[in-house]
Amino acid sequence: MGETIHPELLEEQEKQKRESIIQRNIEKMNTEMGKLILEESWGGNAGSVVVRGKKYNCAGANAYVAPNGEIKIFSNIQNIPSDLDITDCIRVIFRTRSNSYVENEKFHQGNFRKFPIVNIHYSVRDVGEVSSETKEVLRESVERYNINEAINFEGLYEALEMLGGLQGSERFFPSAKLINLIERVRAGKSSLDYITRRGGLRDKVQELLSKKKSK
Repeated sequence: MGETIHPELLEEQEKQKRESIIQRNIEKMNTEMGKLILEESWGGNAGSVVVRGKKYNCAGANAYVAPNGEIKIFSNIQNIPSDLDITDCIRVIFRTRSNSYVENEKFHQGNFRKFPIVNIHYSVRDVGEVSSETKEVLRESVERYNINEAINFEGLYEALEMLGGLQGSERFFPSAKLINLIERVRAGKSSLDYITRRGGLRDKVQELLSKKKSK
C-alpha cells in the first residue's frame, strides 16, 4: 500500500503552489507587463479613470493565463513565441493607468513605482470558462502588486480605491473602511493589528509608517 498523505499536508502543499503562482504573476507584472504597456497607446479604447479626484489615461495589456491562474505571458498574440503553448490559456486584458496626471495645466508625478492596475477583463469567448479559483488567484496577484507599488499613503489609498476593498479572514472590508482604519492607525487611535494582512496591506502600512518616522 502507498503511503497515506495527511490532509493538512496536502492543504499546505496546495497553499505553497498557489503562493508560487502568485509570486510569478507579480514578477511578470513588474517586467513583461510594464514593457508591453510602454508599447501601447494611452487612452483610446482603454479610456481614462478618475481616482481620488484625479483623471488618469489608461492602457491595456494582453495576458494569457493558464487554468490555475498563472500568467504565462504578457504579449500581443502575434508576438507570442512559437514554442510557448497557450492552447489551454484564456486571454485577459489588464487595464492599467498612467502614473502621472494633469492638474492646473501642469503634469504631476503619481504615487506608484510602476503602472497600477485598474481592473481586469476576460475575453467574451472565455468568460464562461473562467473558474472562481483562476479569478481569485489573479485578484490576489493584482492586490499585492498594486499595494506593493504604492510609494506613499496617497498611493496606497488610490490602490485600495481601485481594488474596491479587500476580503479579510472573516469579512470583506470596503476601500473606504480600510482607508479610515489606516488613518486611525496613523493618528495613533488604533492598533496596526486592526489592518488586514490581505494583499500585504498591514506590512505596507508598517513600511510607510516606518519611512515617515525615519525622516
